[in-house]
Amino acid sequence: MGKPAGIGALGRFGRARSGARCARALVVFALGLAAAGSATAQHGFVAPEDRPLHERLGAARIVAVATVAAVGSGRIRVEDAVAIVGSVEPEFQLKRSPSHPPPWVPGDRVLLLLAGARSPYRWVDEPVEAITLSDAGAERRFRRAVLEMNAVRLEPAARRDLYARWSDGTDEDLAALGQRGLLDVPGMAPVLDADFALERAAVATDAGRPIEVRRRAARIAVRHPAGIAALLRYLARTFPATDVGIGEVALEAGLLLRDPAAEARLVDVLAAPGTELGRIGLRLARFASGSDVERKLSEVAVGDPDAAVRSEATHALQRLRHNRAQRGG
Repeated sequence: MGKPAGIGALGRFGRARSGARCARALVVFALGLAAAGSATAQHGFVAPEDRPLHERLGAARIVAVATVAAVGSGRIRVEDAVAIVGSVEPEFQLKRSPSHPPPWVPGDRVLLLLAGARSPYRWVDEPVEAITLSDAGAERRFRRAVLEMNAVRLEPAARRDLYARWSDGTDEDLAALGQRGLLDVPGMAPVLDADFALERAAVATDAGRPIEVRRRAARIAVRHPAGIAALLRYLARTFPATDVGIGEVALEAGLLLRDPAAEARLVDVLAAPGTELGRIGLRLARFASGSDVERKLSEVAVGDPDAAVRSEATHALQRLRHNRAQRGG
């Protein structure tokens, strides 16, 4: 079995950051869309290291797949090249930065986004964006993906729908490309409307889909208040059986928007402080402002049979009161 297609940091973005841990970094993207009518937030901002695929394609004159033949100090020589966009000779060289080389070795089959009129071409990607193809199947998928995206990259709605289709798929690397594209705030703002957020929320709450697909959809749904509201309704129906990743991103987004429904759901979650989502609720309680949350935290802090839970609830109560004082509430 060949190694999976690698997308550098983008691949890690799709996998290592998946699930509940990703929620905090994504809420900033979720709520930073004034054009969509949402509030802004500045909590936990972490900018992705890589650019969405349509932006990278826009910087390239040529897109090709090729096999790395030799890696020199300032050049990489490739062979067996096949152009996807534009035209290229079967063998050529590309410039490389000695201090920031791509993670390739001779024999790797790679996807190249290139600028320039002749060899040595300039590789337009960053090392963290490097794509290594594992086998012929991966090469076919990425060639098709490049052609599909290149056809719609200047059409925001069509680009959004293509990214969503990739995000809902089972190919992890294409799913990572799709998720990164959907998190492109400037490019997505004009087309991230209530209907799309509700469609993403429907995917997130579809028990027949793989859980990672659902979690990816939830992270996009919370970029619009309509999506947040839909996920909070789902949490109300399904808790305590709610998937923890979906529950966390819905709660945090709602709390950052000061949504009363989110505070009501937080009270429900705090009533089960020993569950995984309950423990997350203790952490998120600092974003609350209502007296019901404070009252529930006080109950847990003095009445829970688990000393560790009581201690955590006490700290959460202190943070909530501190934050409220800071806000002047």
